[in-house]
Amino acid sequence: MVNIFQIRAARAWVGLSQEQLAKEAGVAKRTVIRLENSEEPRTDRIVEKLRSALERHGIEFLFEGHQGVGLRYREPKQ
Repeated sequence: MVNIFQIRAARAWVGLSQEQLAKEAGVAKRTVIRLENSEEPRTDRIVEKLRSALERHGIEFLFEGHQGVGLRYREPKQ
């Protein structure tokens, strides 16, 4: 499962503001802010929306099986 640190890092990596990510993911800006600040319990549904939006920008999320948690960037498919 994607963690919130990966979401925050991925958003910064592709240069999206919290507002832009929220709009692309179909969630409220306040939701992104609260998740990134660990003020709101994360739900699988919200995290999946954020993940999908970031993957459209070329982010690939890496998990424990990939020598640790992290991110990789690939040019987005047009």
